[in-house]
Amino acid sequence: MGSGQFSAVAAVSTFAGAGGSVQWWAGGSVLVPLRARLARRTRAVVAAANVGLLVFFGSPNSRGSLLACQCAVLRGLPIVAFPVGFCGYLLPSLGSGSWVAVGGVGVWSSAFLWVQTQQKCI
Repeated sequence: MGSGQFSAVAAVSTFAGAGGSVQWWAGGSVLVPLRARLARRTRAVVAAANVGLLVFFGSPNSRGSLLACQCAVLRGLPIVAFPVGFCGYLLPSLGSGSWVAVGGVGVWSSAFLWVQTQQKCI
């Protein structure tokens, strides 16, 4: 199987048909199990990012969203997260740092920015 239950093949095909850049099979061939392909695809997407990561957590335990964030932290990319259906204080830790509410009005009022803790030099 080349796609999963929640894959948006039609939408991605439309995007590609309109000139959008799509890297089909970014996570590996059909011989790679779907779960592994999805993780590889997530790593490829974050590796190609050049500005930052905007991520939507469907739950505090979302493995895919957490993996994307961990990859972005390793690259030093800024991360803005939107918790969907749960409070932002339940967002998972990404290491040394914390989630800070972006604030403001409208859609940004539910966004959180990951802020790394500065390491002290002795």
